[in-house]
Amino acid sequence: MAFPSALRLSTILRLSPFAPSRLPWLCQTPSSDLRFLSVSSRRLSRRPVAPVQARRREEAAAAAQDGNGSVMVKDSGSDGRIVLTELHKEATEAYMAYAMSVLLGRALPDVRDGLKPVHRRILFAMHELGLSSKKPFKKCARVVGEVLGKFHPHGDSAVYDSLVRMAQDFSLRCPLIQGHGNFGSVDADPPAAMRYTECRLECWIATTLLRLPDCHCHLCPTIAVIGPLLPSLLDHHVCLGSPTLGHRTVITASGLPCHRSSFLNDNSCCSLGHFGFCHFHWHQLAGGGGGGTVEESASYCIWSCIFVLYVVVGLVFLHELTEAMLLADIEQDTVGHLCSFSPVDFVPNFDNSQKEPSLLPSRLPTLLLNGSSGIAVGMATNIPPHNLGELVDVLCVLIHNPEATLQELLEYMPGPDFPTGGLIMGNLGILEAYRTGRGRVVVRGKTDIELLDSKTKRAAVIIKEIPYQTNKAALVGKIAELVENKNLDGISDIRDESDRSGMRIVIELKRGADPLIVLNNLYRLTSLQSTFSCNMVGILNGQPKQMGLKELLQVLGSVMMNGCSCPPQMSICHGLMGQKILGGDLYNFQAVAFIDFRCTVVERRARFKLSHAQARRHIVENYQHMLYWMKTSSLVNESDDMGILIGFDNLDRVIHIIRESSSNSIAAAALCNEFGLSGKQAEALMDISLRRLTLRESGNFVAESKSLMEQILKLEELLSSRKNILELIEQEAIELKNRFANPRRSTLEDTDNGQLEDIDIIPNEDMLLALSEKGYLKRMKPSTFNLQNRGTIGKSVGKLRVNDSMSDFLVCRAHDHVLYFSDKGTVYSARAYKVPECSRTAAGTPLVQILSLSDGGRITSIIPVSEFAEDQFLLMLTMQGYIKKVPLNAFSSIRSTGIIAIQLVPGDELKWVRRCTNDDVVAMASHNGMIRTLGRSTRGALAMRLKEGDRMASVDIIPAALWNDMENSSKFPGSNAKSQKGPWLLFVSESGYGKRVPLSSFRISPLNRVGLIGYKFAAEDRLAAVFVVGFTLAEDGESDEQVVLVSQSGTVNRIKVRDISIQSRFARGVILMRLDHAGKIQSASLISATDCEPDEVLAITQS
Repeated sequence: MAFPSALRLSTILRLSPFAPSRLPWLCQTPSSDLRFLSVSSRRLSRRPVAPVQARRREEAAAAAQDGNGSVMVKDSGSDGRIVLTELHKEATEAYMAYAMSVLLGRALPDVRDGLKPVHRRILFAMHELGLSSKKPFKKCARVVGEVLGKFHPHGDSAVYDSLVRMAQDFSLRCPLIQGHGNFGSVDADPPAAMRYTECRLECWIATTLLRLPDCHCHLCPTIAVIGPLLPSLLDHHVCLGSPTLGHRTVITASGLPCHRSSFLNDNSCCSLGHFGFCHFHWHQLAGGGGGGTVEESASYCIWSCIFVLYVVVGLVFLHELTEAMLLADIEQDTVGHLCSFSPVDFVPNFDNSQKEPSLLPSRLPTLLLNGSSGIAVGMATNIPPHNLGELVDVLCVLIHNPEATLQELLEYMPGPDFPTGGLIMGNLGILEAYRTGRGRVVVRGKTDIELLDSKTKRAAVIIKEIPYQTNKAALVGKIAELVENKNLDGISDIRDESDRSGMRIVIELKRGADPLIVLNNLYRLTSLQSTFSCNMVGILNGQPKQMGLKELLQVLGSVMMNGCSCPPQMSICHGLMGQKILGGDLYNFQAVAFIDFRCTVVERRARFKLSHAQARRHIVENYQHMLYWMKTSSLVNESDDMGILIGFDNLDRVIHIIRESSSNSIAAAALCNEFGLSGKQAEALMDISLRRLTLRESGNFVAESKSLMEQILKLEELLSSRKNILELIEQEAIELKNRFANPRRSTLEDTDNGQLEDIDIIPNEDMLLALSEKGYLKRMKPSTFNLQNRGTIGKSVGKLRVNDSMSDFLVCRAHDHVLYFSDKGTVYSARAYKVPECSRTAAGTPLVQILSLSDGGRITSIIPVSEFAEDQFLLMLTMQGYIKKVPLNAFSSIRSTGIIAIQLVPGDELKWVRRCTNDDVVAMASHNGMIRTLGRSTRGALAMRLKEGDRMASVDIIPAALWNDMENSSKFPGSNAKSQKGPWLLFVSESGYGKRVPLSSFRISPLNRVGLIGYKFAAEDRLAAVFVVGFTLAEDGESDEQVVLVSQSGTVNRIKVRDISIQSRFARGVILMRLDHAGKIQSASLISATDCEPDEVLAITQS
């Protein structure tokens, strides 16, 4: 049918800040006619009428005269089709439109169903194709083509890549699609082409996400008033009334039909104000509504901002009216046809040829279950996946206690659960992410340490799980590259033994390598430890927002009692132009986010089922009534096994009424008058087949009526309160948990935050520290100085500076706390590995570069401490013989500028510091060789009375257990010393001589006493050091210790203690080191060889 050109438009626009870009442009023509200009996007349509063009040209010309960068285009011969605009304005508008399109239509997921548009369209397309978990697989190319052709007008690779990721169990915690074929691997292998792979939906998808039959309004034939059947939606109100023949039906905004006795295609149609609504011809809206973006065609734009009336001009256009109604997103009868903003509505696709769901009615918060990641314009999202069972528990807690704190929720869901497992280090990042929506989660791979060879003690690090989104092949390649470039030591071989049973990466270590140090280096240098940066951004109320855990599940808001979920500022249910049309009482509860979304879906589903149950019960009651009437009005044989037969007279009467009627409506009216039926019952009677008019069918109708009544009562009870809806939501979630939940894969480590320090990657191996008198310190490996025979010259430790000499020389471990004591009684602390490692001939590093020396003194004693035990003490001895004992844990925390360890009298210096316990025995020696041993628990004052000109030379500690064993073995002074076994006192003189004297040759004396003679020196020789040896004895009863001697010139000699002869207290000893021009013995250290092979680990006993 053709329409006259004088067709007019009368409409009212209600503009708001949320109005969409697709709005009709109206202009008053000289003839006072309102002309419809365009309903396409303002970004795509540039054809305003002449007055608007003239005004824009004037504005552009004025702007150009201001010299502000306007772009001038000469409008000559263009018939007014060139629009003058400023470049920066056009760029701003275009870029903002592009940004919003990417934000809302591509990159960010919706909070309610947790899906991006492409994922939602793939699932819905597969659902429409019938690809359930019980159906055969279908080619992925078929699915991709379905999605591209109907819903997603983008590239095929983007759709296929999204489909592939939805099928990868290492990408999603609960995959959405079952893949058949090569869908990639954790090694980042590309998937096979879509023509080779097949797919279908996972079994839990149909239960959790795609419950669309309850929420989708399918097309069905509707009773026509006049003419052909109208393919309409189930909830259309087009034919609910009984219009007079020839009247035309008008659908209002309320969904109620109005009738008009004449066509509305003349000029008088503008006077329809008495109807209380405005009208607009459907063809102009539908025809001009194309050409926009995908988001525009799938939005709530028209009904949210423009109240229009579709006028049916002729019966020929009844089918086209249905298409226009579909364009307006009219689906289910929740709160009227206007509320297309409510969840699970179907909206037009990009070309208005199909319908697609705006959301999927998810039963679980899929956004938290599988997480999401995407990069939009100006913002991004990165949400970690979680465990299904824990997520259901949190949902149930919030249903019962909406005021639950974040700490209470963490008891049920302590953190993310990644598909690839791994160790989550610490919970501070998780707590921050759940509280603010942004945080850092440190994830490590799960590893084991296996012993490859018990004899050689070679081990291997086995990697069983890797962090989320880590490329296994790239990880193995990175480790191999680090080993090849010698940036990672201790690895001899690496291989990937992963198979179908699981992941297994074997890293074989070299002999003697520390597995923990190698593992810590792997954490620091490779992606075996990675950080997942949580940025929980999603679409909420049509806007991107960063949310915490509770905000993703519940947000305070207002909704309609009748189920409308439109935000208050967008709500079109409160009236037009200030008039209340579809009223409803408001109440506050947790709205918009997942819980309220689920409440809306359940309520909508219940109302949909309720309306259908009520309609069906009405028809069933009609069948019962008709069968009862026919039974009582006819002759029947009740003894017949076939049941009660309908009498032919009554059957002939019904047929006669129908045959005598000139139309269906007249026949229905006659049946109503004859039998007292309603219009719908009469129509149902006309549609029923004769074979169903039996007594057995009557019994089936009775049972169906009872079942429908029970269903109606349950649905009405469900809809009576929000509490019942929440209970149903909880019940459905628990059912999913019982069916599909599996154990947690990621393990949480609360004691470790994953922060690696230097101590974690440096091997705790033995090292030598050499200190000179002028404060130069260097670190060397013990293998630098090999064992030599007694009496040899030794090996030089390096060239010293002028007037410098060696002060101290000790063995420690790399992780030890080294305490540096100055001669003025101040102590400093630093880790042993802080000292730079040098070669044997290097001069070393000045102490001022390692320590903040504040007292101006020089370091006289160095003590390595592995652990600050509570039962241990530091024994301090000064040059004047004063002794002091301090608990070792008093030095566990030392500031960088040092602390005072001992108060000295003027002229005195702190010289020796040793570790001891309360029961140990102290052996002291003076410069002249006088020896004293102090008993247990001595402290304080003067330790040893010195003769004139004498001074303290050395001190050592005799362990209490060793002294007790010696006392119990009946070894008394005066016996044959050479026949006695250890322990011994090892004496070292300044001229390089030494000897061993049995410890039993000395007695314990009180404080402030003169000691016994322990060494008979030559005229110019004096005592350099004394040690207690014989802690460990070999099978032959000899000592296992070694002594390291350092001369003033820096020559070092390392000899075995067993090579030093046992002599009496008055003997001179044997030569230990030939000094020649090396000066005197400056320092000596005692070490004990372990059971390891030579030149490997060395452990310190006493220095």
